[in-house]
Amino acid sequence: MLWASVEAHAELTPDQAKTAEACIAAFSSREFRERQQAVEKLVALGPDVVGMIKKTLAETQDNEVKLRCEMVLRGVREFYIVDEQDRPLNVGPSRITLRTRQTPLAEVIRQFAVLSGNAALPLKTTSVLKNPVTLDVKDLPYWQAVDELLKTAGLVHAYDWSTRSMVVNAGTPGDDIGAYPGPAMVKLNSVSRVLNCLGGRRIRRLSFGLLYAWEDRLPVIYGVLVVTRARTAKGKELKGSRAAAERPLWVLHNASANVYLPYDVTDDVSGSVSVEGFVRLEYGIGEERVELPLAVSAKPIAISGMTLSVAKVERTTRDLRVTVQGKLAKPFPSLKTLSSRYGLFLKDGAGRRHEAALGANPYVTGGFDTELIYPVTQAAGEGRLEFVCPRIVKTRDYPFELQTVPVP
Repeated sequence: MLWASVEAHAELTPDQAKTAEACIAAFSSREFRERQQAVEKLVALGPDVVGMIKKTLAETQDNEVKLRCEMVLRGVREFYIVDEQDRPLNVGPSRITLRTRQTPLAEVIRQFAVLSGNAALPLKTTSVLKNPVTLDVKDLPYWQAVDELLKTAGLVHAYDWSTRSMVVNAGTPGDDIGAYPGPAMVKLNSVSRVLNCLGGRRIRRLSFGLLYAWEDRLPVIYGVLVVTRARTAKGKELKGSRAAAERPLWVLHNASANVYLPYDVTDDVSGSVSVEGFVRLEYGIGEERVELPLAVSAKPIAISGMTLSVAKVERTTRDLRVTVQGKLAKPFPSLKTLSSRYGLFLKDGAGRRHEAALGANPYVTGGFDTELIYPVTQAAGEGRLEFVCPRIVKTRDYPFELQTVPVP
């Protein structure tokens, strides 16, 4: 037997609705300042005013009111994360309320997916799907609820090196040290003490292995885990290695990663330490498209602060290899993201669309020169390249702290 509920979308409170109505009425004010302040107040109320604004826009014949409604919609899209229909995206954690009594694990996993909007948990041990599960969670963040389910079902999070992604497998959980920053999860995977010899010096280091993932219901195009500091139980800050200081970001190529961060330590570091940082998720909203001919002599094209040109085209019996050069006016996600929706695609002579087998590094500054490989034979015809990038990119940081990390 199973009982479930899902959190509803937020709406304006009665007081907020009155404020919104007063601001909309102020759109007809003779005073420019009052009209402008009304727009600013509505934008500050957030995405939940969109429905009221769209209704006003559809009903009014006043050009000034229409103008102000459009300004509010643009402001909400700029400052908040909304989808193409101006619906607010929940960039916090999904919350799960679920009671089961001797329910097959497969059905419980299905309900988690339904309630959260995420894909079903990636379970590697399918033999346990028929096992009965009794679970009672109320209004828990998604990943915390997942952990409760795993404990009940005798499962654990694991890192699959073949796919470089987080999976769920049968096993006995050990000390569970983790955090739930927003829609993400961070788990301690390992701690090791190593001794390096550099330039005749003996350097003792602690190395932390961290697993992390985020809810895949979100339109994430990039994700990074950044560790900002580690401290002993007495508050002494550990010194990060040179490599960690120079390269503080680890860029993912799918929705999880295993991150190793070394810290220089002395013999007196014992007991436990705490590790602090944040998970940075970058969201892509909407689409911009532009086509680029498959010719070295083709004129470069510009889109969203990026200029692209074809530097080399090589056809083989098995694939098509294209070297693309790019120049950027600002740091920008380049030709490949975590979303299959965006990237540099090939449209062959028959109109079929092909995704590149190899892409550029996700973050580049200044310019790049990268080879893209498409599994297309010579018989596919000339074709064209199509670059698809987000219309809007929004970034959110989710802080975390792992406490009482044991020191070996």
